[in-house]
Amino acid sequence: MNSIDDVLRDLQCELVAERNRVNPKEISWLQYDILHLLSQQKWQLPSEMSTTLGISRTKLSKALKVLKLMGYISQKPSGKMEENY
Repeated sequence: MNSIDDVLRDLQCELVAERNRVNPKEISWLQYDILHLLSQQKWQLPSEMSTTLGISRTKLSKALKVLKLMGYISQKPSGKMEENY
């Protein structure tokens, strides 16, 4: 009988393979996480997003720029004089 770790590892491999097969726009895992986060909350400040995702502002900024160029997100100024997505 397989251990739970083996089963979870196999499931993760299957999910990664399936995601790569049905990912015609080649969205990265980080970009997917950002879009998922924004689907839960319509907008957030980049500082909030980087904290929630546990990544640097630089890494987030690069991912947001690509998503903006791909037309998935738009950028609007907030009332706090910061940019939000």
